[in-house]
Amino acid sequence: QDALTARVLAHVEANREELIADVVRCVRIPSVVGHEGPAQAFMQELYGGLGLELDAFEADLETVACHPAFVRTAWGSEGRPNVVGTLTGSDPAARSLALNGHIDVVSPEPLDAWSRDPWGGEIVSVDGVERLYGRGALDMKSGTVACAHALKAVLDAGLHPRATVILQSVVEEEAGGGAGTLATLLRGHTASALLSAEPFYRTVVLGQPGVMLFRVTVLGKTAHAAN
Repeated sequence: QDALTARVLAHVEANREELIADVVRCVRIPSVVGHEGPAQAFMQELYGGLGLELDAFEADLETVACHPAFVRTAWGSEGRPNVVGTLTGSDPAARSLALNGHIDVVSPEPLDAWSRDPWGGEIVSVDGVERLYGRGALDMKSGTVACAHALKAVLDAGLHPRATVILQSVVEEEAGGGAGTLATLLRGHTASALLSAEPFYRTVVLGQPGVMLFRVTVLGKTAHAAN
């Protein structure tokens, strides 16, 4: 087992520059929530390069809306596909794994608050440490791309997992809506376990709350805010 791990990690290191280049390319594609299409085309290309079975689909919001976890947002699903790449394992009884990441980012506005171009994907040395600057560099294009490269390292090492591995690049996480991961799971892309490469600063999180959006209407007299 240690020898196999060493083989995979050797390929992780060998692919280091390619991984960084792919993250930079992804960061340079604007993908503010509601406009994730071009970045998802990039992820489809990345998954396709691994020879995975691809499923790029726009969420059927009316179907997903029947699920109790659904949260409706201001955006439709047109032009905003989720992208799934599946590597079918050799053992149908083996426990499958999904690697999940979201491609959408929060708006970089106000732009004048940035010291660097939020879509520049610049790599700058700071105190001897190279840092990548750009909207989504941390949250979470680096993790989403790294999931693909993790599987790439396994395949480059000449290994084929006994279990099915599913890569998921989803939309709308930043909005808390149901067009992304929820729609992907309801489409049938489920697994025995799911790992999200969301950054938590070296902390492994075993559970995560969802989001509930609601509007409250209050009837009353108008008044000054000071009152």
